[in-house]
Amino acid sequence: MKKLLVVVACLFATSMLFAQTQTQETVMNDLRECADCGIEQIEAPISGNFIGTASTANQVRIFQTGTNEAEAQQFGNGNESQITQDGKMHGNGNGQGYMNEAYTLQQGIDNESEIGQHGNGNLTWVNQDGERNYSYVDIGVGWAEDNYTEIDQLGNDNLAFQKVRYDNNWASITQFGNQNYAEQDQRSGADAVEGSTATIYQRGSYNQAKQVQDGSLNNATSNQHGDNNFSVETQMSDTAFGGSDVNTSLINQYSRWGMGNKACVEQTSVNGFKNFSDIYQKSGRGGMNTANVWQYANEGNNYTDIIQHGHNSAKVTQVNGVILNGPN
Repeated sequence: MKKLLVVVACLFATSMLFAQTQTQETVMNDLRECADCGIEQIEAPISGNFIGTASTANQVRIFQTGTNEAEAQQFGNGNESQITQDGKMHGNGNGQGYMNEAYTLQQGIDNESEIGQHGNGNLTWVNQDGERNYSYVDIGVGWAEDNYTEIDQLGNDNLAFQKVRYDNNWASITQFGNQNYAEQDQRSGADAVEGSTATIYQRGSYNQAKQVQDGSLNNATSNQHGDNNFSVETQMSDTAFGGSDVNTSLINQYSRWGMGNKACVEQTSVNGFKNFSDIYQKSGRGGMNTANVWQYANEGNNYTDIIQHGHNSAKVTQVNGVILNGPN
């Protein structure tokens, strides 16, 4: 088994296109040290913690078993909504909880929404308008599949977390405002796996987007418009239990006032096939863009395409056939 290691480090240019499929070893000397590409982890608040006060806040608790529909609307500050739709899938693929729907609408500040769904074909939508709001969605158990979840937040200092299992699931977070944090975690199993799709769209400054996918045929997209935004995408595919061993990552970042953005991608294809990474960064007034990509494809191929406009820094590491410890 041959080893492939390619490093393209911190090249100052208006654009960089990179693709490598040969099994050879090439090491290029770093021209300068790349900026840290790690994202500060924000933990999801403990479930059930009340944000408001007993005299001013509203509370909604909905628990359903079977095929259900639930809707919660809250207006004001310090409200809390929890919707749980339980229909756990069993090993033979039978069970309750098919085609559940949950909708939450909250307007105000310091509101909290939590939704949990188990089973197949579920739909979740959360809309929060205000500041310092928190939303958490957890979907899927067993061989759950074909689920769709979406969180929309308008305002500043909002938190959004989504965890979706298993195959053929789609998750989306949209945030308008500053200093927002979005995180999505998708894991596909081996039942009828096709893959997972995750998208994050953020418009504003000082926002952070984190997406983690573990399973088969992973697709992640992050779009950020504003200054000082940070996007991290981590993908791990393994076809040992079926599915397609392909990771695809797309990050688009646009900085208007020239303050720059950061993008970090880590892709691992265990049984070998392909990793695709595409990063586009544009910073007005000469702002600093930073991109860091690490790819491992066993006996497969790695592809990276980076285009940067502004004062730029890019680093790409590609490995074939040898397990490393991960990105710097």
